Amino acid sequence: MKNKVTATVAVVILLAVVLSSMLFGSVGLSPSRIMGAVSGTDRTAAVILFELRLPRMLASILAGAALAVAGLILQTITDNDLCAPSIIGVNSGAGLAVMVMLFLFPMAWRLLPLAAFAGALGTSFIVLTVSR
Repeated sequence: MKNKVTATVAVVILLAVVLSSMLFGSVGLSPSRIMGAVSGTDRTAAVILFELRLPRMLASILAGAALAVAGLILQTITDNDLCAPSIIGVNSGAGLAVMVMLFLFPMAWRLLPLAAFAGALGTSFIVLTVSR
């Protein structure tokens, strides 16, 4: 029963945040303009809603869900409810890869997120391999 209440509250909060992200921004959209965007009568509101706000909102929801799942997996693997990425060195591996990338290829700043991901993934594999 407690889990159902928690899930219901979480879904209600998520829906409220989704609604507020559609309404508020640098250009405020009223509910009537949102309905106009959905029906196709307000082209400006449709561009704002469907090309800017909804993709960002969906990306944010997916990123949050991915981070939650990653945290759950990390806590399950280590059998520690207070586990964080810094405990097994994921943050340090990502930072090291970024610094090596900056040192070797200072003009390739667009590849820094890829270097950070590769460093974190490599560190995770090394730690899990050593721990076996």
